[in-house]
Amino acid sequence: MVAGLLVGRFLVAGGDGGDPPVPPATGAGSAAAVARLQDQLRRRPDEPRLLTQLGVAYVTRARETADPSFYASADGARPGSPPATPTP
Repeated sequence: MVAGLLVGRFLVAGGDGGDPPVPPATGAGSAAAVARLQDQLRRRPDEPRLLTQLGVAYVTRARETADPSFYASADGARPGSPPATPTP
């Protein structure tokens, strides 16, 4: 999962003339990066580059906070991934 996000990040790294790239999520800025990327995705939901960046930001949040729920969020942010389904 994580490796797929990282590979996707490099495959989709090219610019498309849209929004400027979001700086890498580090430290306290990763929460802001997640919020910013979520906002951009509301405006452009079919943008795989933004989905990939959001997945990377979620993985960063998981590492920083030791909250494993961010890994599930990162998995759901993969371009082309099916919507997350709740588990019983």
